Amino acid sequence: MSPIRTALLLTALLLGQAPPWAESAAAAGGSEEGSENLFVPVDRMRLILVGPDERIVGSLQFDMMIEAKNVVAREKITLLMPRIRDAILTRLAAQPVTGRALNAEQISEAKRRIVTLVEQTVGKATVSGVQMVKSYIQPV
Repeated sequence: MSPIRTALLLTALLLGQAPPWAESAAAAGGSEEGSENLFVPVDRMRLILVGPDERIVGSLQFDMMIEAKNVVAREKITLLMPRIRDAILTRLAAQPVTGRALNAEQISEAKRRIVTLVEQTVGKATVSGVQMVKSYIQPV
């Protein structure tokens, strides 16, 4: 299997699966009595993938959802969304890649760094979790 196909498979397995809450919210119509939607969607983001020789080898594009701890936290996350996007795009602008494709360890590290940046931007007590909803790698 080619390195690109391996990277695509790993990305789909690690980041591309829809979280269980997305299926249950869609099935319930998202409006059960007394329940609030605590998930804030983040528009598609794109990180540049840079090889060991500092040449661009592709990009990682992904959609994600941030889970707030409560309704007030959800409003704070929504209000600070431009700062969250800016932090991710500026601090993770070029993601280093060992070899010709991403491996599972590098994908996990990128996700960990994204979660850390979100928590630093809005406060750790505000965020319950960050879910990668869709992602794919686009080679150059």
